[in-house]
Order: sequence, then structure tokens, then C-alpha cells
Amino acid sequence: MCTHTHIHTHTHTHTQCPLLKLKQKTVFSCPASSSAGVLVQKVKVDPEVVSYPGQTVILCCQFPDKGQTHLTQVSWILENSSATRTNIAVFHPTLGVSYPASPVQGRVSFTKEPPPLEHPTIQITDIALTDEGNYVCEYTTYPTGNENGVTALVILAKPQNTASTITVPAGTSPVSVAQCVSANGRPPATLTWVTNLSGNGTGLVQTSNSDNTVTVRSEYLFTPTAADNGKEITCVVSHRTLTKAENFPMKLVVQYPPQVQIVGYDNNWYVGRTDVVLTCQYQGNPSPPTVNWKMSSGCMPDSVEMAQNKLTVRKVDDSVNTTFICEVTNSLGIGKDQVTVFVRGVLVQKVKVDPEVVSYPGQTVILCCQFPDKGQTQLTQVSWILENSSATRTNIAVFHPTLGVSYPASPVQGRVNFTIEPPPLEHPTIQITDIALTDEGNYVCEYTTHPTGNENGVTALVILAKPQNTASTITVPAGTSPVSVAQCVLANGRPPATLTWVTNLSGNGTGLVQTSNSDNTVTVRIEYLFTPTAADNGKEITCVVSHRTLAKAENFPMKLVVQYPPQVQIVGYDNNWYVGRTDVVLTCQYQGNPSPPTVNWKMSSGFMPDSVEMAQNKLTVRKVDDSVNTTFICEVTNSLGIGKDQVTVFVRVGRRETSTNSPPASSTVKQVFIILAVLLLVIPGVVAFICWRRTGGRCGENVITEGRPDCKRKRKDQTEPDVTYSTVTHVNTAGAARVQINAGDKTEYASVITN
Repeated sequence: MCTHTHIHTHTHTHTQCPLLKLKQKTVFSCPASSSAGVLVQKVKVDPEVVSYPGQTVILCCQFPDKGQTHLTQVSWILENSSATRTNIAVFHPTLGVSYPASPVQGRVSFTKEPPPLEHPTIQITDIALTDEGNYVCEYTTYPTGNENGVTALVILAKPQNTASTITVPAGTSPVSVAQCVSANGRPPATLTWVTNLSGNGTGLVQTSNSDNTVTVRSEYLFTPTAADNGKEITCVVSHRTLTKAENFPMKLVVQYPPQVQIVGYDNNWYVGRTDVVLTCQYQGNPSPPTVNWKMSSGCMPDSVEMAQNKLTVRKVDDSVNTTFICEVTNSLGIGKDQVTVFVRGVLVQKVKVDPEVVSYPGQTVILCCQFPDKGQTQLTQVSWILENSSATRTNIAVFHPTLGVSYPASPVQGRVNFTIEPPPLEHPTIQITDIALTDEGNYVCEYTTHPTGNENGVTALVILAKPQNTASTITVPAGTSPVSVAQCVLANGRPPATLTWVTNLSGNGTGLVQTSNSDNTVTVRIEYLFTPTAADNGKEITCVVSHRTLAKAENFPMKLVVQYPPQVQIVGYDNNWYVGRTDVVLTCQYQGNPSPPTVNWKMSSGFMPDSVEMAQNKLTVRKVDDSVNTTFICEVTNSLGIGKDQVTVFVRVGRRETSTNSPPASSTVKQVFIILAVLLLVIPGVVAFICWRRTGGRCGENVITEGRPDCKRKRKDQTEPDVTYSTVTHVNTAGAARVQINAGDKTEYASVITN
């Protein structure tokens, strides 16, 4: 009775092809036949192999179920894009291996020499782009004739992608405003444009390069206006070497002559007023290099100072009673604006006062008055009079040299007094404490004189209140009529502010609407009227606020909020879906406002099959078959409506430009069961063999020589260790058998007794 068994094994590694399996039950990566019409072929190959320049590729081939067919010769043939066929590797069981002259000669070889006729796998080293093509594994058989399988070898080259805008002048005809180039790639890249502009991308222009790569170019045609300068456009590049599409955002560069506007004139220039400012606002591209101020009446007087786009009059007099002109020049032309100033005359008066005093609520103001050159004039009395906006005159302070000081009932009574009591008659200065907005008005210092009568001087007391400035866009739907899309409000200010709009839009600002408040402040409102389209969503507009309390104008930039139904485009279909291809993706790109809350995929042929997965805006087909030979529809919905796009898919019978099919994961499990079955069959024979050896087995013609060092010199093993066996393939005269077991990339051999 035997107490143990002994199986002698040895291992070695070899190049593993997806199609090399145990012959007893072969599972291939080629898809089974289907209604799509895929032919069941006897020669099994990978439909596609993908590689990069410089790599080594393995091209597998197998004739697994030959039955009664006799395989007489196998050839590998390279079929290029022009259908020229060139033999690159040949094997005949008797005549041996041959590598005819070909583009891959010296780099192609069978992975085993001589190769097994049933699986003559080849490898090609140092792959070049010019090696791309169809590689045909063709058997010469009897009696059925030739049989073959075709592997598409795809050589990828990652392109260099660039995008740039093209500087153009504003015009009336479409021109190229942006370009996108994907250079030296293989296969050709796909270029698309994403923008709110109303132009069109040109068709893709492909240029074949000498190294077998392709350069793809696309341009964007558009009729540019000054308002389009700075608008955004994006080129999207998709390519098989990229894990995701690359985006190249740009901003248009549109050149146009300057657009000019003078602001700052408040129609209140009077003799003696100081430090009034005009500002020349402009836009233009290229940026205007020169700003030039002119006067219609001739040369600028000494009281005028100019610094870039600002003109300051230090003291107003009759010399600035004219028209000011601002000219702005760039390389495309001249833009200009003008404003006519009217200087209110002030008579030469004997009474000297400050023409204007500026204050803020809560402060104390000093109002000066003087009669410096009285000569023979007799000053008999002086009075201060408040003249409000309705021209009502109210005495607020009186001085008579004999009768003394008096402060009659008035809005400032209790807060007004002469700075000196009694005051000098020649300069009766007063002060008013705790100034309020209602104190604003003209304060008249009036003398009673003899013999000329009354003489006076007027001081304008200006009370300033800094406004609260706000600006906001108004959410509107896209439409065909002008509506208010933005508003600018200056609340509770004094005096009224000046509001202007700065934008490239083609609308118009409404006139200023002023509202007087109970506290004597003013609220100013302005709106911008415009006919909005979907393309205008996000465009910029700025409200510019000028006010006497501000050291410089305040800008309030905003972006329009235009609502519109979704605009939808499906991308990702490459017209190369074939039976068995895996993980193909369609993407539903959309734009809309408000942001679309729902994306819905449909099929024109009915319900989605199990092979289709949907996640938000992406649809993935895990494995292509006839069930997706249909039209896919993407519907995107927001509160304004539904947008949709569709793409019709054609499922091909053949394969090209696709991903390599991997062997099914279940094949490993099947191999394990096969191995177990073989072991159960051969263990009894092994036991019998060991028992025979222990009872006197010897070297000789009728014994197993495997594992017997003393017999190796007498008899050489008749098996070849580099040959793959999937069943018992050799039995010597002693009834010994040799079995090979494949596991992963290892090969196990065992010598056993089978009788």
C-alpha cells in the first residue's frame, strides 16, 4: 500500500496572450455572434491593439477548433491604408520560419520559434507611427481553403494643442476671431467651440504630416463689434490620448476707435467758483495713447489745468464761458465729445463775501462779510438775510451802530450769532452752529448806505450729504423688446448725484429720476434699457457715480442676469460604435438660466437596456450591441422650458478605432475547474506508478525517465518543455503520460501513469 504520491513539476514564464487558453474549453475575447451580423470566424485575434511609438506590441492569433481541418501554413500580412498587402511573417511546419522583406522586417518575430501552428503569435518591436494598419493572421487550410482574422493596430500620438484669439477690427462681415490647433496627433483630434457668440466654427481642416501624424485646425467666424471686445470663447479638444477633454478659454480682441463722453458739468458754474472738474471718459482698443482738450474760443486760460483725461478750472471767470472739447486718438481713429459751459455773471460788488461755503450736517460754519472800500459812503446798518430755494427772504442777524445787535425769529435762531459782539460795521462776520440740511440756501450780507442805497453780497451755503449708493441687475427673460436690465440708486444725498452707464451693450440709460426726501436730501435713480438675448447673460455693465462728497467717481460693475431655456448639445459620438466595444460615453452639454435642475436621457426605440448607465449629463454604454442601434435624446429642463438634442447611433459590424477587448474575468475560474478535473483523473495513475517504482521499477525502454537522475544519460525525455499542452499529449512505451497545467503566467508539467 502506497503511503504518498510524488509529482515532478517544473515551471517557466512565457508571453501571455488573451486568447491562449486550455484547449479543452476555450473562452475567447471575441464577442459571440449576434443579430448585428458579426461573423463567427475560425481564426481568433484581438480586434484592435493600441500602442505608442517606441513600444513593443504582441499580436495574438489562434485556430482553436480545427476539427478535421488540416493547417498547412500560417502567414501574417500587413494591410496598409491603401489596401496593399505585404507578408511580414510566415511559418510552415516543414519548411520553417520566414520573415519576408517588409516595413517591419528586423523588428517582427514569432514569440516562439518555431511557433505552434495553432497559435502563431508575433511581436513587433520599436513601433513607429507608420506601422499602423490591419494585421491579418491567415491560415492555409485543407480542405476549406484560407481562413483569417484581422487585428487593427492603432498607433496613438498625443497632439500638441494650442488656441489663440486673432486681433481684428470691428466690422460688418464675418472674419476669423479665434483659432484652435491640435498638431502632430494620431488619430485626428476633435475640436469644438463653446461660446455665447452668434458666429460659427469652420469645418475641421486636417493636414497629414510626413511622420504619419495629423494636424487639425479650426477657426471661429464672427462679425465683431466694439461691444464684443473681451467676450469669452472656448475651444474644446477631445482625443483618444486624453483622459478628459482639454478646454482653452480665451477673450476676443476687437479693435475699434475711441468712444468718448465728457462728464462733470452741473450747469452751475459761476464767477468765483473754484476747482470745478470735467472728466473725459473713453473706451477704445488699442488703448488710446493720447487725450487732447480744446476750447472752441481758442487757447486755454491760465486758470485751467489739464492732466490726462481730467480738466480742472481753478477759478471760474468769463474766460471759461465757452465749449470744451475732448478728443481721444488711437491707431484706428479719433473719438470726441464736447460740453458748452455757461458762466453765470456776478456783478462787481462793493460787499465782499465768499461765493460759496460748503459744510456737512452738525458742523459750524463761518460766513464772512466785508465792506473794504467805503470811501465817502456812510454805512448805517448791516443785516444778514436767509434766502431759501423759494426766494423767501428772512432776516437772521441785524446790527445798528446805535441800536445794537438783533437776532429775529428765523430757522437758525438760537444757532446764529456775530463772531464779535458788537461787530465791526465793516466786517460783520457771523457763525451758525449745528448745521442742518434745511439750512442750505443763499445768505445775503446787506448794507444800508448813504447816499447810494443798499449794497449786498451773496454766499451760497451748500450742505453736503453723502449718498448711499447701490447698483444691481434685474433678472429678466430673454426677449424681443427693451426692458430694464440694471438699476443704479443714490439715496439720501445732497446735492443730487450724477449717474452714467459704461458698457459695450447697445441699449440706453433712462433719464435721471430725482425724488426729494423730507430731510432735504435727494434720491436719484437710473435704469438701463436693453433687449436681452441668451447670449447676453453674464455680460458686464458698470454704473459710474459722481458726487461732490466723493474724492473720485465710484464704479459699480455688474453682470446681466438673463434667463432662457436650456441650449443642449450631445457630444462624444465618434461614428465608430461596433458590437463588443466597451465603455463608450455620450455627454449632454447644456447652458441655461436658471441652472437646469433636471437632465433626462431617452431612446427613440423605447426603454434603456441594462448595458446603459446614466449619471447626470453622462450616458455610458458598458458594452455595445444591437440594443443601442438607435437615437439617443437628451432633454434638459428648467423653469423656462425644455431644450434637447439627439444623436443617431449606427452600430457597426466590423471594428476599428476601438479599445482592446480583455478576456472575460470568468476564464480564470473556468481554468481552475479544468485543472481540478485533470488532477482527479490522473491521481490514480500517479499512485500506481509510485508503487511500481518502489517494487523494483528500473531504467530501460519501458520505464518513465522523468525524475530519475540515474536514467537521464540512458534516455532523453521525449517531451519539449517549451510546448504548451492542454491534454495528455505524450505516452511512452511504459504507459507514462506528460501533462501540462497553465496557471496565470506559469506553466506546470507533471509525469504520470495513465494505465
